[in-house]
Amino acid sequence: MTTTSNSLLLISVLSIAHLPGAHKATVPSMYERASIFKYAEFNKLALCRLASKLRGGQSCFCDTSQTPASGSFNWTILISFIDGVEWVLRSPRNDGGIKSDETNLILLASEAATLKYIKANSTIPVPEVFAYRQAIPSILVVEKLTTT
Repeated sequence: MTTTSNSLLLISVLSIAHLPGAHKATVPSMYERASIFKYAEFNKLALCRLASKLRGGQSCFCDTSQTPASGSFNWTILISFIDGVEWVLRSPRNDGGIKSDETNLILLASEAATLKYIKANSTIPVPEVFAYRQAIPSILVVEKLTTT
């Protein structure tokens, strides 16, 4: 898959619900807004299409009852595949400690590059970066590491 097609899918993950004429299926219910959509509205179907495509067509789902994990700067949700593998989608919090979108973009790009470098040049266990978007809203999709 080309970087351009990944970028287009990433754009649709977080942006489609805000586009004029977006179909009603992308608008979260009141229950969902209170849980998975706490920090941002996004298109679950586009997210699963992206994850599935990046994983060679493996089916996945995003549990809408999950509450995003969050810290001072980012929020995360899990993407689950039918074979038990989980990935993490992470995005900066709009209400977090860093108020500058530009700073958030730089930090995300730096983190993605650092993770890729460490993965390629050491034996330190770090998550594989499957996708990231260095545009507003920025997102990072990585594997979920398990402890042994």
